[in-house]
Amino acid sequence: MVLALFDHQLSVRQLALLADITEGAVRNALSQNGAAGLTAVPGAKPVRVPLDEARRWLPGRRGFNATPTGPSDDLVMNERLRAFDRMEQLTDFISRHATRRLGSPDALEVNHGWLDGTYLFDPTMARNVAEAIGADVPTFVGKAHELALRRDLGDVA
Repeated sequence: MVLALFDHQLSVRQLALLADITEGAVRNALSQNGAAGLTAVPGAKPVRVPLDEARRWLPGRRGFNATPTGPSDDLVMNERLRAFDRMEQLTDFISRHATRRLGSPDALEVNHGWLDGTYLFDPTMARNVAEAIGADVPTFVGKAHELALRRDLGDVA
């Protein structure tokens, strides 16, 4: 499927898989006019749909789930982050995402209190960590503040 994106065209089968519908339903859309319709590349054999046309059409399909384009769109990541109730969960999250994004937690340009849960909360530093690891900034900063307060007040679960 990734190679098709480089061609800037998708097949009927690829569209069906992305929309979680049958190939027949895609063919029906190709025969419709208006917003519900889908326009194929003229004369393409087999039938192909331009990527821009697929991007317009796919969000209207019930079975289509768009891939998050950024941290604020990643519902799973943000829900997991909001659910943290222990500092260890946050430090593990930071470490894993720093490794994924930067190659190593040590590549974070912050004091290492963020990696072991001993940081003194600083909203600017929390924002820097969130941006570096690709987390949604408001969600991360809020959770980092909450967990630091709970730790400092001895209110640990």
